[in-house]
Amino acid sequence: MNPALLFERAVNGAGRINLQKYVIALGAAIVEYEPPMTDDELLQLADLRQIVKESIGNAEHTYTRTRRYENALVLLYPRLRSRLESNKGTEEVVGQVRIAKMRKQETNAAQQIVQNRDSQEGRMERMELILRLEDVRLFHEWVPKTQRPHDLMSTIKHVQQNLKRRDAAYDDFWTKVLMSAWVARETNVDLADWIQSENPKNARQVAEIIKILETASMLKEKALEE
Repeated sequence: MNPALLFERAVNGAGRINLQKYVIALGAAIVEYEPPMTDDELLQLADLRQIVKESIGNAEHTYTRTRRYENALVLLYPRLRSRLESNKGTEEVVGQVRIAKMRKQETNAAQQIVQNRDSQEGRMERMELILRLEDVRLFHEWVPKTQRPHDLMSTIKHVQQNLKRRDAAYDDFWTKVLMSAWVARETNVDLADWIQSENPKNARQVAEIIKILETASMLKEKALEE
């Protein structure tokens, strides 16, 4: 029987004795002793060995290597010693692969949970931002530029004196925001449109911008229509 056919029968578990647990040792013997084979048989052997490799890599038990007779094999075929000394394909190694795969699956599942949660939180944050901007559009407007404050520098000084470091808005580069707001009001840009153009990340940042404008006396509530 040619080696490729013998290996195929072992891989398929054919015959009266199931040799699937010995395919790794058999493959090692074929590689080590290099029996004559045709090109087609070599290709067939390579394909079969790939099947075994993938099975072991997937932590399957089909071709898990048994070491029951390996001492005897080494006595009969000494050149196999170095190849059979490794624990390649043994139950121990396959078990380690299985544990690694399980841990990876658990990690992936945990990451998916976090991603789903972040996605849900992101949707809620965007909805809160939209509602906060709509609230500004409905209930707030600029204090006309003919009213106080009359100039930007005095406004900046006023805000600096009244906006404390403990205010969340203080961290939002309030001077830059205030200068941008001043230009927007001077050019008759709608209040809500300007705030949106500042690209606030969430409703909290909108509230911080509102805080800056209120401190600068540049924003007021709209008069309710009767």
